[in-house]
Amino acid sequence: MNTKNLNKTDRRNALWLGSITGDAFVLGGHWIYDVNKLKSSFPDYNRPQNPLPDTFHKNKKLGDQTHYGDQARNLWQHLADNAGIYDPNEYRQEWLRFMSSYEGYMDGASKETYSALQNDILFGSGSDELGGTARFAAIYYWLEDAQQAMLAAIDQSRMTHDNRQATAITVLFATALQKILDAKDDDMSVFKVLEKAKIQMIAEDEYDMKLILASFDTVGSLQDFSAEAIAENLGQSCHAKHALPVILAVLKQTEDYQEAMKLNVMIGGDSATRAMIIGALLGAKYGIKVIPQEWIDVIRD
Repeated sequence: MNTKNLNKTDRRNALWLGSITGDAFVLGGHWIYDVNKLKSSFPDYNRPQNPLPDTFHKNKKLGDQTHYGDQARNLWQHLADNAGIYDPNEYRQEWLRFMSSYEGYMDGASKETYSALQNDILFGSGSDELGGTARFAAIYYWLEDAQQAMLAAIDQSRMTHDNRQATAITVLFATALQKILDAKDDDMSVFKVLEKAKIQMIAEDEYDMKLILASFDTVGSLQDFSAEAIAENLGQSCHAKHALPVILAVLKQTEDYQEAMKLNVMIGGDSATRAMIIGALLGAKYGIKVIPQEWIDVIRD
């Protein structure tokens, strides 16, 4: 696919739409861990779906975001209201305001963060989940300076997930996304760009690389990239030790936006954070045209 004619504005629009569209797409299947239940409930998961009545998102409807997407959209709007300037203190106050009346699901990391920020503690939970990492698309839509964007991506992620592994993974995906935006490695697949970002991080010697290196090794030796095999061999949970290798496996298997989203949701578990990260990377790489317009049209508000 020719991506040479995409400028940075094209890529920024697409990385944001790719991320939130991915989140809305997986809403119906999010946090369902039983792969057989996913298959029977959604035999043709080719478009966004309503959540099932017995899920964590029972108050959500077709086209809504998960709670991860809602927080990302709140960050996006905060940056829009502040001319694209990220101020850590102002964002914390905005996040508190938003979450004080939030009616969607509030996960453990958010609850811990809410309590911490109310007591003037800058960073909330020590969770290694990727809910904070997944918001990085909002940062890279608005912030053009690479250094400022990286610092903001790390800070907003640590705000809710102050964990060394989660921070390193945020840096990995942010580094790769910046490389895609700069279009210096336009002939490389997204997976190859991620490998290059990994090598750069090793050279910088600033981050906890143990899980990142293990995840690349595990995915490199994986033979079966079906949804069932990925779920069984790599795990489905929100935790970094499962989420990172699954994201890598999906991107190694396919870089077609639609196919990646369908594979991701049928793996089960925390498909939303994975979809937001995969969607940002593939959107930035290949542009808005790869995101089905009917998926975008379904998104509410």
